[in-house]
Amino acid sequence: MNGLPYYPKYPRDFFDGTIGLPFEVKGAYSMLLDLIYMSGGKLYDDSRFIAGHLNCSVRAWNGYRAALITAGKIRVENGIISNFRADKELIIQRSFQDKQRKNASQPKKNNDLDKATAQPKGSHTDTDTEEEKKEQQPRAEVPSSQADTTTRERLLAAMGADPISGLIGPNGRRLGTVADTVEAEKWSAMGISLDRQCAVIAERCAAMRRTNPHWTPGRFAYFNGAMADLAAARSAPMPTGTAKHSERDAKLAKYARIAGGAQ
Repeated sequence: MNGLPYYPKYPRDFFDGTIGLPFEVKGAYSMLLDLIYMSGGKLYDDSRFIAGHLNCSVRAWNGYRAALITAGKIRVENGIISNFRADKELIIQRSFQDKQRKNASQPKKNNDLDKATAQPKGSHTDTDTEEEKKEQQPRAEVPSSQADTTTRERLLAAMGADPISGLIGPNGRRLGTVADTVEAEKWSAMGISLDRQCAVIAERCAAMRRTNPHWTPGRFAYFNGAMADLAAARSAPMPTGTAKHSERDAKLAKYARIAGGAQ
């Protein structure tokens, strides 16, 4: 299989979109989505192959298949099993990866990092229930514009990940997805400079790795709380450290130092 080893998964959307389906059908659907992503959207309608991966009989899989088609969760066309949301997510991820490969092959320039404000856009926010909402128009296309990867690379480096591939940790977890870059855009919108973002990320990662050397963040959203604290510290006066709020004051003081030290 030559597809995605990882894809964003939204439990709330899955639960909402599978209400009413039997437990066995939900389980088959979850594993089928994994197979669709792993195959790059080219999952052949081969009952023996799929049943083998689901560890069930061909007869059982045919029953799950029929239920999922009836529920509008999958469709079968030209011998290929597909899913509406997976199709869109694969297009987004391929476009993003193509940009990364193109930018990685070009000579790097010493850009003024403080001016690096553009971010790779295109977030996938469709839900599993969108299959039933066929009257709705598809979401906006992934922009083919000149996405600035410098910001992404610096954030990944601050986390200890490979700045190009986004791989981190012994298990090869991948960061820097489209959803991650959307979170980074929010930090910039809060008025936090890239240098300050990197400082907060590096400080937080170092703190976590003091107790667990192999710790890695699961996604950029892990740092949302720290970024919110930094944004608050930028406008708040230096805490005085009362007994009642000593822990909060210490946190604000720490981020106030970062806010004042990094430009």
